[in-house]
Amino acid sequence: MAQYDRELSDCDDPRRAARLHFECGRLLERPINDLPAATGRYVRAYELEPDYLPAVEGARRLFVRRRDYHSALPLLDAEVRMTADSTRKAMLLYEQGRLLEDQMGQRIEARAAFASALALDPKNATILKAQARSDVGAGDWEALERTLEQTANALA
Repeated sequence: MAQYDRELSDCDDPRRAARLHFECGRLLERPINDLPAATGRYVRAYELEPDYLPAVEGARRLFVRRRDYHSALPLLDAEVRMTADSTRKAMLLYEQGRLLEDQMGQRIEARAAFASALALDPKNATILKAQARSDVGAGDWEALERTLEQTANALA
């Protein structure tokens, strides 16, 4: 890690600095297990290179582990924007919905995340179940009927 820090002190290239901060974060996360310091390094890498997906994933993962959900949400949004694969994007939106619903109590926002996820992956049973649970929680019986019909069609 000291080598990375020495290299950072002489680094003029923001992309290279972002990669070095990411590597420091990775080492701080595992095996050192200094989550606050690792989070800081991932965030610094993201600030230097906002399109560097591994830094976004690392920072988001550690914010969630540290129960700093408000900091994790913008990173989830960034990760969704950067992800090209619709199935992966749907699972990220599902994860966002679970975070909003289970950890933050924001059911309306969670419902929107589940709906967005379902639009990307309409046959995903996990997302369908989350949407159905959300429909029940909202007392939206017409939406529940549509979700259950979609579930039946997906399983057929």
